[in-house]
Amino acid sequence: MAQIFRLIVGGLALRKQSFHQIDLFARTEGAKKWLGSKRSMVASDATFGRVLPLMNRSQLRTILREAYRLLRKQGHGTLSLPSGRKLRAAAVDGTCWGGRYASAVEILGKPPVVIDFEPAPGQGHELATSETLLRRAVESFGKGFVDIVLGDGLYITQGMLRLCRNDLGTHLLVKTQELDGLNILKDAEALFGAGREFGSDVEHRSGIDLVRNLRYEVWAARGFRHEGFEEELKVARVVAEPLKGEAKRETFWIITTDLNLSAEDMRELAHLRWWIENQGFRALNEAMNSKHVWTRGAKAAEVFEALMLMMLLSFMLVVTYHAEIDEEKLFRKCRVRRLTLKQLVEFWLMSIHEAQGLFALTG
Repeated sequence: MAQIFRLIVGGLALRKQSFHQIDLFARTEGAKKWLGSKRSMVASDATFGRVLPLMNRSQLRTILREAYRLLRKQGHGTLSLPSGRKLRAAAVDGTCWGGRYASAVEILGKPPVVIDFEPAPGQGHELATSETLLRRAVESFGKGFVDIVLGDGLYITQGMLRLCRNDLGTHLLVKTQELDGLNILKDAEALFGAGREFGSDVEHRSGIDLVRNLRYEVWAARGFRHEGFEEELKVARVVAEPLKGEAKRETFWIITTDLNLSAEDMRELAHLRWWIENQGFRALNEAMNSKHVWTRGAKAAEVFEALMLMMLLSFMLVVTYHAEIDEEKLFRKCRVRRLTLKQLVEFWLMSIHEAQGLFALTG
């Protein structure tokens, strides 16, 4: 079981995008040497389908959490906002992996890493699934494991607001373009309306975002209320348009429980919420074909959950390793200036067997 676990994690890290590709990889001399296997076939693709449902998924989650704890001890996950304030942020969102719906939580940082996911019973269950996921994160990492949770407009509900403030010990920030669905945004629209002279209670900022190639204007004020939630909220309206290209002007809204965030901070966090889509879901699919239906049959749900946990672990290892590469040291050692991500991973992974003795039970 342990050898199959190592094989799948290693194969995924090397961008093998199906059980068949991992099977072929396991037949190579380099892979067998890395795994310490003398068998002609380490494990077939059919074996994976039989073995994965037997894996302890709770233990796989523990391994994934421990991997993130190592990163956290090294200072991972701290963001610097435009105001100079530093905080930890997590993004939560729903997605579809392997033809199955799920919610995932990502800790933002360099690199951003997905630390857990929860399968959903089907479409339309994202909020309940995300709540289960966030409660498990608190059980694992403690209350206040991050300073703020980022979500889209779906998450501005009485239940999620209370969950974050009372149970998780965090703040909540959501970004939405749905003006008509929330009275709080209609009130803000009236306050920020064109032609008004703003007093000291409204923050009004404009500027150029060279990183995202945008010109923007932002208005923000506190004092808003959401039905069924006791605490005061802060709302911002952002208007952004590209400096170049044909993309259209965009208006979006931000709602947060953190009254100490500046207007610029709110705009930055709203943009960072997209990391879970771009540097999480899309990057994972590009590397490991996570949207592909890897298995079918009676045990498909169990296989999916075990496989996705190993995918997330592999992806965390890969992106963390990539972020830590010192190109100058790489040049001095290997006489190359740059390598592709695939080459970097192969250079790292296939050299692990040389250091296996360091991790033996005897020391």
